[in-house]
Amino acid sequence: TLIMEANDIKDPNKIMVGDKLIIPPDR
Repeated sequence: TLIMEANDIKDPNKIMVGDKLIIPPDR
């Protein structure tokens, strides 16, 4: 799982967790 900063929120696949952003791996 990749974790990015909340500033990168644009992808609907990204999930906000607190102030972190979690991008689930492709399936």
